[in-house]
Amino acid sequence: MGRDRTRSGSTPPWTRSAPACTNPDPTSQPGAKRLRHDDFPIPQQFVDDLSEMTYHARTATAAASSDYLNQRTLPDRLTALGKPLLVIFGEQDRRWRFATSTAEYRTVPGATVVTMPGVGHSPLVEDPTRTAEILLSFTGIHVS
Repeated sequence: MGRDRTRSGSTPPWTRSAPACTNPDPTSQPGAKRLRHDDFPIPQQFVDDLSEMTYHARTATAAASSDYLNQRTLPDRLTALGKPLLVIFGEQDRRWRFATSTAEYRTVPGATVVTMPGVGHSPLVEDPTRTAEILLSFTGIHVS
């Protein structure tokens, strides 16, 4: 997926006015501290995919996500499913507040909330072995 183009093939003006979104290394952009972690490498595919997104795609994605979450609370959505729920949360998550977020998930009947010390927003990337152990244990309990 490349940059959005106008019919003439030129780069749209919003990408020219937003150089941070066209930077080939998203980890060097403003606010990218959230993408960095000293204990694990950021997968190159993630960096490549992020660098291919245009400013419009990023803002539209963020707006759509906010609209979706504001329509109905996440616990309400999950409760309605009536399925086993496993939430794995890193205690060092800088994206979501640990105490508030885990408390919200615990309101879902039958939810299993597991916290991982020393892990941030991406447990599967930051500690895949420990995350796999948690997933296997949960599925072992819920597979009939």
